[in-house]
Amino acid sequence: MPIIVFEPIKPVAAYLIATGQMAMGTVTFIVGEILKLTFVDRLFKITRPKLLRIPAFAWVMYGYWRSIMNSIKASRAWRAVGYELAKINQLLRNFFLQLNVWQKTCRSFAHSHLSNLRHRA
Repeated sequence: MPIIVFEPIKPVAAYLIATGQMAMGTVTFIVGEILKLTFVDRLFKITRPKLLRIPAFAWVMYGYWRSIMNSIKASRAWRAVGYELAKINQLLRNFFLQLNVWQKTCRSFAHSHLSNLRHRA
């Protein structure tokens, strides 16, 4: 179902790119893929218990697939990327916290100056 709903987005994106609307075509493709992956992931999480009752699926998904993913996640490269992403996440968190403090300071400053102007008038 999700592939049927979101698959027509690819030809639309290709058409946009072919007609010279590179940015719009790229954004259309990326947003369509993100929506499709999000929907499929959510659907899988909802139906996982029933899917695991199928022996072949359980063996492939939680036997073979899990062992491969565990090997990848144990690699130095995966840990290095995770470490860098955690640093970026912390930098962004600090930036937005500082931005929030700055916005509150600006609002307070503007409010106090407006109050002073009202009292003078």
